[in-house]
Amino acid sequence: ELSGLEAETDIAIEVVGRRPGEKLDEALFNPYERVQPTPAEKISRAERERLDPGVVAEMFDQIALLVLESCQEALTNVAKHADAGRVAVDVVVHDGQVELTVEDEADPSSGDAEYAAPENAENG
Repeated sequence: ELSGLEAETDIAIEVVGRRPGEKLDEALFNPYERVQPTPAEKISRAERERLDPGVVAEMFDQIALLVLESCQEALTNVAKHADAGRVAVDVVVHDGQVELTVEDEADPSSGDAEYAAPENAENG
């Protein structure tokens, strides 16, 4: 019943199928969690798997290499496309995420505007 109205009598309902990208279910747990029962039958809890320290060290090395390569690419772009007298590189790790910011202080009237003007430059 729909607010006192009856489906198909008062309101026509057309079933059109799923919309693009529509999910039929929702993932409540991520792959790094194990579902554990609780005394309440319909309630479960997540238990995080502990990562092997060797795996964590390898992941850290891969992330560090990726940040270094991204920084090298950004600095190469500044060198090629901007007449910058100074470049600032900032790496921040917060809540498990790494943010790399590269800003140049180029003269907007020289070089490629996409890279020359800090307000138009893409970070990362």
